[in-house]
This record gives sequence, C-alpha cells and structure tokens, in this order.
Amino acid sequence: MKPQRVFTSSSPNVNRVLVHIIFVVVALALSDFFAQHRFSANVARGELPTAISPLDFKASCAQAADCDTPVIHAPPFQYGAMIPWIVDVLKYSGGQIAPLYGVPPTPGFHYLEVFSVLILFIVFRYYVSQFFVRDVTSSVLCIFLFYSLVSLFILPRIVPLTYAIWFPWDVPSICLFTICLVLLHRRIWLFYYLLFALAVLTKQTAIFLAVVYLFTSMGHVKSRTVAIHFSLQVAIWLVIVYGQYHVGGGNPFTMGLFGLSNLQRNLVFLGRITNLPFLFSAFGYLWIPAVVFLPVIRDSFVRRSMWVTVPYFLTVMLVGDVSELRIYGELAPVVLVAFFHVLKELSRQAVPTVSDK
Repeated sequence: MKPQRVFTSSSPNVNRVLVHIIFVVVALALSDFFAQHRFSANVARGELPTAISPLDFKASCAQAADCDTPVIHAPPFQYGAMIPWIVDVLKYSGGQIAPLYGVPPTPGFHYLEVFSVLILFIVFRYYVSQFFVRDVTSSVLCIFLFYSLVSLFILPRIVPLTYAIWFPWDVPSICLFTICLVLLHRRIWLFYYLLFALAVLTKQTAIFLAVVYLFTSMGHVKSRTVAIHFSLQVAIWLVIVYGQYHVGGGNPFTMGLFGLSNLQRNLVFLGRITNLPFLFSAFGYLWIPAVVFLPVIRDSFVRRSMWVTVPYFLTVMLVGDVSELRIYGELAPVVLVAFFHVLKELSRQAVPTVSDK
C-alpha cells in the first residue's frame, strides 16, 4: 500500500497570501470611503482647491480676510506647498486627472488622498507586525487606524466646533511620519533621512520624529551618537523651514499663529469643562488607556515614544488650536501602537495561570 501524500508545506504560504490580498482590498475600500467623506464634509465650506488650478486653494479663513492671493504660498500655508505642487505638476505635465465618482472637481487630490491612506494602512500594518507577528492580528488591528482617522478628520463637525477642515497635506504627512517612524525603529538611517526631509517639506510637525528619536535613544545609545543624529535632524528641519519661509515672502496674507493670544485662547477652551469630551475624542478616545496604562508597556521604544505627546501638545498650545483635532494626526501611529501594547499586557494579566486556579 502506497503512503498517502500530505500537502501541508504550501498551505501556510497560501493562507498568508490570502490574508495579504484581503487586507489590501479592505484597506483600499476604507481608503476610498475615508476620502469620499472627508471631501464631502468640506464642500459647503469652500475649503477645496478650484478646478482651474490646485494652487489656488483658498481656505475659509482667507475668504473671511477677503484676501485674493493664493494662500498656499502665504504664511503659514507655504509650509505645506509640496503636495499641491505635486498635483499641479501631474495635472499640467500629463493628461487631465479626472476625479473619482461623487467628488467635487478637484483634479488629482482625491487620487492622492486615497493613495496616501492606502500606503498609510500598509506601512502601519508593517509597523504593528514588528510587535505582533501574526499577519491576521496586525491586519485586524489596522481597523483601529481607520477608526482613529475618522475621529480626527470626519466626525468633529458639530457647530461651533466645525474642524473637519480638509488640507491637502494632512494625510500625506501622517503617511510620511509613519514611514519615518518605522525606519527610525529599524535604524535604517539613509532612507530615514531622505524620507525625513520629504516629511518636513510636507508639514513642519515632522520635527517631532527627532524628539521620538531623542526619547527612545537616551540611555540606550551612546550620548555622542544621540547628539549627532538629533542635531542633524534639527539642522535639516531648520534649513527646509527657512527656505519655505521665504516662499511666502512679500505675500500680504498672514495668520496670527504665534504669540500669547494662542495660549490664552487655548487655556480658555480647556477651562470650559463642556469642551473636554470633544477634545478627548481624539483618536476615538484610545489615547486615554494608552496614557493611563503606559507603565505596563514592556517595549521600551513604544513606551518612550509616547512621551512625544507631551511636547507635541505643548507646542500646539502655543502655535495652534488645541480643539482642531486634525492637528494631532501625526501622533496616530504612536498612540495606537501604545494602545495595542496596553491591550496585550492587560489581557495577559487577566488570563489566570495554573497556580491561580
């Protein structure tokens, strides 16, 4: 009697490929869903670029100031001019980039938004897989990323807190921040510095990657090495921001983002207890258990990287609006991975051991 052949070697590979395919399909669907609702939330507000030229983007704050200058090149919008510039190049150097169904005439921006969210899902899944090795686990946990994005960019539109404002650099900046976070965790320096420069060109908040490096390296890496890498990142940031500052030189439109008036306004907002539930809804409230149970996280990189939320929030208090939830988008991968570790540690403690029975 001939022995039966058992085909088991290829089964795990088939399952992995199937998981990857399902993940990409679901991620693409969620990316398009997110972009559709994010665009539609801002149609009535006139926040979208015009069909004539993406660089004619004019926010409602500029309309209120009765400024006819394309504000993408005016302070502080020149610091996010790279994404509109890319869309403008694609539009006029190639064929007409048609919008997808149900989207206002914003050539290229919808495609870029969907693509950015899709890449964000893929990169974030890879980052999660560094700590949760099972493909299914890391894929399912990415649903929390979608939940977090919706809470930051789509849900906050209750009057007078209508802060679901669309800016072309918001999601690409989170995507680049997450890629740089992965490279930082892996210490792949060449690609990190290249992507870090692109992240700074997209949004100034990329400087907090240097803060993440500082917090996660102190005590683990030689002080001289830490000082060199941290100083180099700060220097790159200063050079790029200085160049972007001169892009808006001579532009009549300005916004008062700096000064004590911002701090006073933010303190007034925080002083009203009725505003706190809205503010706490950032990341779908997931930051709360991540902060409360931070000491239980065993992974040093994840635990230490969460401390970047402190200088980030203090900076927003001085130069931003704490109630504008979209500002915190770059912290999503940091907060969510910390939340996942909290879930893992608490569930591990909840499972009784043999001696407990």
